[in-house]
Amino acid sequence: MEPHVPFFQAEFGGMWSADKSKLYYVGIVDILTCWNTVKKLEHAFKTVQ
Repeated sequence: MEPHVPFFQAEFGGMWSADKSKLYYVGIVDILTCWNTVKKLEHAFKTVQ
């Protein structure tokens, strides 16, 4: 018996279309984030790694 896998963990987080021909990934972008100097430095540091 296979253990139950939540839908957000199956298929690497993707969701199949109704006809199973396409795999969709959905993301949420936080547009309310205030991009001050600290946030810009944090982003720059993460992109260099």
